[in-house]
Amino acid sequence: MTPEALAAGIERYLQGTLGPAERGALADAVQRDAGTRETFERQVRMDLRLDALLRPVTAAEARRCASLVVEGAAPNQGSRILRAIGARLGVALPRPGRAAGWRVALAAAAVLGGAVFVGMMFRIWTDDYPLVAGGRSLSRGASLVAPDAPLRIDLGGYCRLDLQPGGALRVEGRPGAEQVRLERGRVACAVDRSVGTFVVRTVAGSARVEGTRFEARLCEGTGPEADRRRLEVAVSDGAVQLSGPFVERLVSAGETASIAPGDDNRLQTTRGYVLRWVCAGPYREAGKEALALFDVAFPPETPGASVDWRPLEAGRRAWDIDLQATFGREEDVAAYLRARLWAPAACGARLEIGSDDAIKVWLNGALVHANNADRAIAPRQDTADVRLRKGWNDLMLKVTNHKGPWGVGCRVCRPDGGDLAGLHVEAR
Repeated sequence: MTPEALAAGIERYLQGTLGPAERGALADAVQRDAGTRETFERQVRMDLRLDALLRPVTAAEARRCASLVVEGAAPNQGSRILRAIGARLGVALPRPGRAAGWRVALAAAAVLGGAVFVGMMFRIWTDDYPLVAGGRSLSRGASLVAPDAPLRIDLGGYCRLDLQPGGALRVEGRPGAEQVRLERGRVACAVDRSVGTFVVRTVAGSARVEGTRFEARLCEGTGPEADRRRLEVAVSDGAVQLSGPFVERLVSAGETASIAPGDDNRLQTTRGYVLRWVCAGPYREAGKEALALFDVAFPPETPGASVDWRPLEAGRRAWDIDLQATFGREEDVAAYLRARLWAPAACGARLEIGSDDAIKVWLNGALVHANNADRAIAPRQDTADVRLRKGWNDLMLKVTNHKGPWGVGCRVCRPDGGDLAGLHVEAR
């Protein structure tokens, strides 16, 4: 198969117009021949990144791209890229030849609006997508420090980082799976969607994303925990998966969360979990999925509204409540649970919560925690520091479910995680 025929076949494969017999022949060629496999992978990468790479670029990139198009050793490759870009943008682009000179590059640049096109060509042409810090190229393994001004870092054409003054990190990863190790300080990150993965690693844990905007900060411990550093993440768009040795937390837009090496959301005790509740629901609203129902105030949230509270008698497990046993396998619904907590004296306390899917918590009528998550349940996925008053305290939970099983677990304990002495629970 000639290079031209191979490129045309891969283009038709990506467009979904390749017949069954031709698909089989292409698959055999990719498996048998390393060169064919490399060409296939490169062309697929190009197709995946065209959208993300259509953005303004520098004049230096424009000059470099023009040089590549005109002087490159594989003009058929340039032709293929031009055809793909033209198809994507709905324009006809000229086909470059070895002697086309600067006129072809300039004409193509004019058709696509100048530097946007040539910058995209530069990124697609190169096997290794650019790694740039402060306008200068860098290599993997490089250690970077921002002494007294933010340092702009671009990784792989889809990750943009701003290392804040005093911060330090090391560039790791590989093309399409970019990664940095944050040694100290704070870094703001913006990652394009549907291009590749990005991970911030630290001694305290890691933050993994696929298209989001967030800020990561490595915090020094204080007091008794002076040697225990924490990774704190604030998410402004999308979601971030925080991971440690024994903990997994999904942090959504508008939320801030942190982890440290000693954090553990495996079940360590069943003491303190509230298993006696009254319940109400399920509630739904036409045309709204669970994520939207999270902010809908159903009757249990409305003072004075009539609510059919009933004892929750099914679904009690060692530490959590299987809501499917009471409400069924419902989709895009919400349910409420309510209990009363009696404390012998006013005191600080901590709520340790796990839910499938989203959770809201009120204590004595005040909202103390909210996480519009879509997840499977695990112990201590979320925590909320609260204060109990002497005597009875009203606790209410709202759980939404998108689809599949759903449930909730809530433990009431001391702020340090120990058992809260004298606590009594009543379902009413």
